[in-house]
Amino acid sequence: MIFAIFFLCLLIAIHLLGFISLKIVLLYAIMSLVTFCAFAIDKSAARKSKWRTKERTLHLLSLLCGWPGALIAQKLLRHKTQKQPFKKGLFFVIIINLLCMYALLYP
Repeated sequence: MIFAIFFLCLLIAIHLLGFISLKIVLLYAIMSLVTFCAFAIDKSAARKSKWRTKERTLHLLSLLCGWPGALIAQKLLRHKTQKQPFKKGLFFVIIINLLCMYALLYP
């Protein structure tokens, strides 16, 4: 969770220094909120034994710049913290997202 918050603060700082567009900051903020909500909905469904969000969907949202929200949701909601395959997949998604962002910003 600390890494996610640090990353979002870093994005804001880099924007204020003029290196990235506000659109990028907003993209990460909005997608993080959407991803956090998806985790919350899935957690609620898990408690009620109802229809669950596919892990593939949670990973896709994380890949599409929502991974800070995923990390925060894991910590605050205590959801998807025990499933090692999911955690490994999320780690992989974060690395891919960061590499893509780096490639886009520093060609």
